[in-house]
Amino acid sequence: EFFGKGPGYSVVALGVAVIITACAGVYGEKKDNKCLLLLYFLVLTLSFLVLIIMGGIATFNNGTIDNKFSSWWDKYPDAAEKGQKEFNCCGYESPADRPAGNCTQDVPTATQGCKDVGLDYMRKRFVPLFMCAFAFGCCQFIA
Repeated sequence: EFFGKGPGYSVVALGVAVIITACAGVYGEKKDNKCLLLLYFLVLTLSFLVLIIMGGIATFNNGTIDNKFSSWWDKYPDAAEKGQKEFNCCGYESPADRPAGNCTQDVPTATQGCKDVGLDYMRKRFVPLFMCAFAFGCCQFIA
């Protein structure tokens, strides 16, 4: 159930594991303990692979994002109405599909639904974030 709560919790848990592993690596280096250093290397390699897999799942699993966005649209109508005003869109897939509030009056210039606008907004911001995480993972692996 932990992993079903979202990738954010998984990344935080992985970060805590990396910090503990780094401390073990420093201790192993200070005491020249080869067994602890080998364990450090293996855990670091495993965490790097998990980072890549989680990033790939989050990047290419668009069906889940679409389903979540649709359920949030119905569950939080106030946020949907605010999003319609902010992104100049109306309705979920089109102005006729589940409009939040009275969007024809609030956003009279809106011609498209908020689904595509919202997903494009998220994707534009997610790609640089994934690239930074990948670069950090590469630096972590090299170090």
